[in-house]
Amino acid sequence: MAGMRVVQQAFPDDGQVRMVSLTVDPNHDMPAKLKRYAENKNINLKQWQLGTGDKANLYRFARNGLFITADDGDGGANDFIHSDKIVLIDRENHIRGYYDGTDNDEITRLIKDIRRLKLTPGDK
Repeated sequence: MAGMRVVQQAFPDDGQVRMVSLTVDPNHDMPAKLKRYAENKNINLKQWQLGTGDKANLYRFARNGLFITADDGDGGANDFIHSDKIVLIDRENHIRGYYDGTDNDEITRLIKDIRRLKLTPGDK
C-alpha cells in the first residue's frame, strides 16, 4: 500500500489515473472497514478504490484476469493469495506491466510508465 500511496501522490486528482486495490481477505474487509482504512491512510477514494466482494470471484480475477499467481485455487476458506505486485492496465484493459509494490525503483518505473501511457496517442 505504501507504493500505491507514492503513485497517488505522483498523480493527485488526475482523472486519467485510477487505482484499485483488491482485498486478500474479503470475509473480514467489509466496505465500512475499508472506508475507515482509507480515511486513516489519506486515500483519495475518488481516484483509488479499495475493492472487496465475493472471495471466489476476486481470486478468480486475480488468477485469470491479472495473472498474478500461477497456483490453482477455488477461493475457498483455505485459499489465500497475497501479492506485492502492482499491475498497470491501460484504458483498453490491456496489461502493460507488473511492478513490485515494495521496491522503490519499481514504483519509480511504474510512475514513468504511467506518464508514458498518458502521452501515447493510441490510448486516448
